[in-house]
Amino acid sequence: MSCDSRGSIQLIICLVFFGILLSLGCQQEEEAVQSLESKAGSQNNPVRQYAETITIEELKNHISYLASDELEGRQSGTPGAKLAAEHIADHFQDLHLEGLQSEDQKYSQKFQMVKKKPVDCYLESVHGRVDNWDEFMEMHCDFYGEKDVDLIFAGYGRDKDYEGIDVNDKLVAFFMGRPETDEIGNDWEREKIAAAMGRGAAGALLIVHDDEKILEYIRQIKPYFDKPRHYQHKSPQEAANEKRNIVIPTAAVAKLLGLSADRLKAAKREMQNGKGSCEKFQTKVHMETMYETLETISAENVLGYIEGSDLKEECLVLSSHYDHLGKSGQDIFNGAYDNAAGVAAVMEIAEAFAMALEGGYNPRRSILFLTPDAEEIGGVGSIYYLDHPLFPPSETVVDINIDGIGREDASRPELKDFVHIYLSKNGRADLKKMKDRVVESIGTDLRLEWRESYSGSDNAFFERVMIPAIALGTGQPKDHHKPTDTAEKIQYKNVQDIAQLAFALAWEIANRENTIQRIISE
Repeated sequence: MSCDSRGSIQLIICLVFFGILLSLGCQQEEEAVQSLESKAGSQNNPVRQYAETITIEELKNHISYLASDELEGRQSGTPGAKLAAEHIADHFQDLHLEGLQSEDQKYSQKFQMVKKKPVDCYLESVHGRVDNWDEFMEMHCDFYGEKDVDLIFAGYGRDKDYEGIDVNDKLVAFFMGRPETDEIGNDWEREKIAAAMGRGAAGALLIVHDDEKILEYIRQIKPYFDKPRHYQHKSPQEAANEKRNIVIPTAAVAKLLGLSADRLKAAKREMQNGKGSCEKFQTKVHMETMYETLETISAENVLGYIEGSDLKEECLVLSSHYDHLGKSGQDIFNGAYDNAAGVAAVMEIAEAFAMALEGGYNPRRSILFLTPDAEEIGGVGSIYYLDHPLFPPSETVVDINIDGIGREDASRPELKDFVHIYLSKNGRADLKKMKDRVVESIGTDLRLEWRESYSGSDNAFFERVMIPAIALGTGQPKDHHKPTDTAEKIQYKNVQDIAQLAFALAWEIANRENTIQRIISE
């Protein structure tokens, strides 16, 4: 768990017909997940039957090894991380999971990272220059080098704002939020970014409404982002073609476009007052980003999957990062809660599904068990996987991410045997109904605590490419990211309960009739 970083009018007869279809669809959905309906016991309920194969003893064995001193904190690129990866891969091999095509590294998705220190990063037009971490903010950027592009203003990034303009290989600037409200949500902005990239844009400039507020925030976090950070290794050509996502004040965009900030704000007010499309402003921009490379690190994601049956092209992901902080002097950061417990849960969930497959229960959708590397240093493993996926993001229906389980929440010490559960706004309507049905059906002892947002783990990178996500965790204990996060402090019954809940959620999603709808809702 890293330290942080979303009508049309229909005729009545159509509504009636839709109601009939909805009723039939619900009936099909109930038939597809009929194994969740029985509460009479595990003999009549395969979900319970196989969930109960996830045992405290086996979870403890995995956690004790992954969080042992032998692995020296599992820092990316170290021998300890390699031992952790081998342990997970051996388990997937024992389960006969499907993997990569290469037989010698069937479960290992290897990649290179570079540790780089920023030297210069700016955008410049004939009207002026703006610099990263002074006048705009780009938190994670694989782009480096130099490139000349057009910058074009596209209102609020709505479909109507793209009418009559070609944004292919251009930077697109648009206001965050919507004309009817200045309220900002990550999911809405991701949707607009995806729309821009779908039109071939070279990047998106998200214009904030409150310049002073964002500039103060930039000043506060600049020291952290001025430090060396880890990125995927890219060739110069690949790096020059990386898409950019930049948060920028109104005045900075106006400077690049050769306008006053008041002129750009007036265009915003016109759209807020109901003007159909935005006024078009455009200019040429030179982009330059330079780094000093400090070291290259070899890393690897570990993954395996069970192929689905009739819906095998679609995929559900269960993710949990295995890397941690390594050691400092004589202190070893064992990372039992963060995140040996989460990895052990995914390993045992994989075993439960493998046993179900042997018992004749083949999931309809494919299920990918993904343990990414390099989460603690910026989610590089998940970013790499999503750039090189086994299943396309468009066919990846949900990511269920487990990170930081089996300990107390220092901010809520009264909670016992609980889990914080987060459902992304993208897909939330379907996810919430599904979650409620699963919890009622399996009769879990867990206390479910709702969490409105969760951007500090791998699920955030899946959400960034519009994949709905569920995140499970137990908050942060007092010794989060400290050497005292050790295996003997783990509450193993809690880990078992969370793993069994995640298994049941995965079973439901893998076998439901309809896929999770990518609709943003509260």
